[in-house]
Amino acid sequence: MFELNIRGDYLFRTRMAEAVRLFARLRQWFRDNNWQTSPTLVADYRLQIRPRIYPKRYITPEAVIQQLEADKLLTPIQQKAVTAILRSNDRGEVQLADFQLRATSRMLRDLNSKKSRGMIVCAGTGTGKT
Repeated sequence: MFELNIRGDYLFRTRMAEAVRLFARLRQWFRDNNWQTSPTLVADYRLQIRPRIYPKRYITPEAVIQQLEADKLLTPIQQKAVTAILRSNDRGEVQLADFQLRATSRMLRDLNSKKSRGMIVCAGTGTGKT
C-alpha cells in the first residue's frame, strides 16, 4: 500500500502497518446513522515487538523412535519412514523440539484410531511445524 505525503513523495506501508491502520479505523455502523460519525470499534492498540524465540531442538532420532515405539505407535513401515525423515544424506541428522514429538505422537495415535479427527499445531513462524 502507498499514499502521497504533503510534499508529493510516495510513502509505502508494510502489510502489518496497513492492517493496523485499517483495524484502528473500524467503525460500528447502525442502519440509520452516518458511518463517518459512528463510534470506532478499536479504542486502543499496542504492538509488542521483541525477538523471536525458537524452541530448542534436542531430541535425537533415536529418542524419537524409542518414544514412539514405547507408545506402540509405529508399524515397521512407519518406523522406516520416520527414520528416513530424521536421517537424511542431504541434511544429516534432524533433531526435534518437544512440540514436534508431541504432535507426531498425537498424529500417529489419531491415525490408529477409528475416529476422524483434525489437529492444529500451534507454534511460531519458522519453528518447524511443517
